[in-house]
Amino acid sequence: MSKFSRQSLLMVAIAIAGFILSLLAFWPGFMEYDSFDQYGQVIGILPLKDWHPASMTLLWRALITIYNGPQPMLVLQSLLYWSGFLYLALWLWRDTSKFTLALTAVLVPFLPFLINFTGVIWKDTHLAVVLFWAALLLVFGKTSWSKLLISLLFIFYGLSVRHNGIAAALPLLILWSYRYCRFTDSNSTYGVFLVTSIMLLMYLVLNSDLNSFFSVKKTYPIKSQRLNEIVFIKCHSDSENFSILEKYYGKRLTHMKPQRRRKYLCDKVSSLAGTDDTNKIYDQGILNNKIFHQLNDEPDSKDTQILELWIQSVRSHPWLYLDYRFRVYKTFLRPFSYSEPYYVFLDGMDENPLPIKLPFKVPNPLGLSNLLEHYVDFFATSKYLQLPFRPFFWLIALMVTTWLSLHKRQWSVCLIAVSGLLYLILYFPVLPAPDFRYCYYSIFAQMLSIYIALDRRYRGLTSPRE
Repeated sequence: MSKFSRQSLLMVAIAIAGFILSLLAFWPGFMEYDSFDQYGQVIGILPLKDWHPASMTLLWRALITIYNGPQPMLVLQSLLYWSGFLYLALWLWRDTSKFTLALTAVLVPFLPFLINFTGVIWKDTHLAVVLFWAALLLVFGKTSWSKLLISLLFIFYGLSVRHNGIAAALPLLILWSYRYCRFTDSNSTYGVFLVTSIMLLMYLVLNSDLNSFFSVKKTYPIKSQRLNEIVFIKCHSDSENFSILEKYYGKRLTHMKPQRRRKYLCDKVSSLAGTDDTNKIYDQGILNNKIFHQLNDEPDSKDTQILELWIQSVRSHPWLYLDYRFRVYKTFLRPFSYSEPYYVFLDGMDENPLPIKLPFKVPNPLGLSNLLEHYVDFFATSKYLQLPFRPFFWLIALMVTTWLSLHKRQWSVCLIAVSGLLYLILYFPVLPAPDFRYCYYSIFAQMLSIYIALDRRYRGLTSPRE
C-alpha cells in the first residue's frame, strides 16, 4: 500500500468515525420549536408557510418516505458535513502533499463551535453545509458540467433556505459565473456579471413558481421585528400614544394605565434588544406565541398599517432606530463587555407543540449526547477558550482574511471570505434577536478561505488544475 493511500485511508477513517459518533450523539435529530413547526408542515398537519423555506420542507417531505421522522434529515446533514471536510482534506493532500495540513482539515469538524449544530434540524445548518459544498466544488479540481450543475443547485438551495441567504450566496454565484464563463470560453468581466444576473433572476422566478405551485402562505415574519422597533422608538421619544399597538399586543394593554402600559412595553423591548442571557431572549420577547401567530395569521396579511407606522417612526427618529439596531447587533456580536459568551446546544428535544405523538426520543447511547453537551459547554464557558463563541471574533477574522486575499490577489479566497462577511454584516438591519446560530455559515466560510489561502498555488479565480 502506497504512502498516499495509507494516509488518505486514515483521513477517511477519521471522517467516518466522526460521522458515526456525531450521528449517535444527535440521534434521532435535535429539534426545537422551529423544527417542530416545520415538521408539522412536512407531514401535512400545518399549512406550508414562508416562515420556513418551502424548499427545505419539500426536501424533508421526500425524505420521510424513507422513514417518518427527523432521522433521514439528520443523516443527510451529517453526511454533507463530514464528507465536505473529508473532500477538503483529500484535495489539500493531493495539491500540497502536506499531510499535517490535510489532516487538520478532517479534524476541524470536531471543533465544538462547528459540531454543536451539526445534528440540529435547522435551516441555518442547511445553509452552512450546502454553501460550504458549493464553494468546495467551485474551488478544487477541474470544472465540469456536472460540478457546475451540482454547485449551482447547492447555491440555489442556500439562497432559498433563509430570507437573507442572498448575502452569503451572491459572492459564490459570482465565482460560479466566472467558472462557467471560463469553461465555455466566454470569459469576460461583463460576461461574468451578465451570467450572475441571469442566474439570480432564474432563481427568483423558480422560487416564486415553487411557492405559487405549492400554495405557500406568506407570513411577513419581519412584522414582529418592526413592531419591536416601533415600540423602542415610541419608548424613547416624546410620543405617549400606544393605542395603535393594542391590536397586536392583546386586549390586556387596553386595561392598563398609560404609565404601566409604557413601562411594560419598554421593559420588554429593551430586554429583547440587550439581554445577556440568550436562554431568556425569546421568553422575554414582547410577543407571546399566541399573539405572535395571530399576528402572522391575520386574514388580511397585506395590511400595511405596521409598515406605514414603521416608516413614519423611522423617518421621524432615525437615530433611535439605529440605536435599537446597534443594541441588538452588539448583543449578537458579544464583545468582551459581556461577561459571558453564549452558545446554542439543544438538550435533545424541546417540548413537542404538535397535536400528535412523535415516535422518537433522544436515546443518548453510551452517554454520547451528554458527553457532547459537556464538551461544548467546557469550551464555551472557559476563560481562555471561549473566543470562537463570540461572533465578533469571526467578523474580525473575515475582515482580515478579505483584506489579505485582496492584497495577494487570491480572488477565490476573497469571494468566499466576503460571502461569510456579508452574511454577518447584513444581519444588522434584519437581526430579530441575538443568536449564535446566525453566524454559523460564516465560520465555514472563514475555515475554508484559510485552507485555500494556505495552498499558495491558488491565484486569481483559477484552480491550479484548470
